[in-house]
Amino acid sequence: MIRRKSRRSSGVRGLIDGILVRKMHNDYAQNGCSYGELSRKYNFSRSSIHDAFRRYNLPTNLQRNEQSRQDLIKQVCELYSAGKTYPEIRGILGRRFHNKTLTTYLTEGGLEVRTRSEEEERRWKAHRSLIPHIVEEYKQGASAMEIAKRYNVDPSFCYKWLRRNGVTIRNANDKIYASRSKN
Repeated sequence: MIRRKSRRSSGVRGLIDGILVRKMHNDYAQNGCSYGELSRKYNFSRSSIHDAFRRYNLPTNLQRNEQSRQDLIKQVCELYSAGKTYPEIRGILGRRFHNKTLTTYLTEGGLEVRTRSEEEERRWKAHRSLIPHIVEEYKQGASAMEIAKRYNVDPSFCYKWLRRNGVTIRNANDKIYASRSKN
């Protein structure tokens, strides 16, 4: 039996019996409640609930979690096969993944992971075609920040290639910006 966390100062604690554990597991498995929700509902700590599930041999890694993981692996593999890099995959999925996690997903999905040099070469090929557009748009009056957002690159990338192409970098006091703020 597991002790209930006490909110009373008397220190009297209840115990989780088998019937209550099965009821909590039903909420967890059938109704999709998280450990945090169960903790608030039944007034037990999350670790106590998890321990009770394990003590009564109730599954804690449910099929719904495994299915969502498989869907995620499939999405990551599709994006990677389409030529996306790790940072691009993170951005598209809107999730923070460690590189090792993405590598694990790709190997589980049956894909061969590109080396770092292959990734850099792929990224360079994609960005190389942007350089003439960046230079031309900057000369026409667009700011480096606007260009970076438009082409989904870092502003430092724009500044680096503008300097390498002999373009003078403007500052905020230049006439082109003053005319924009008056409009």
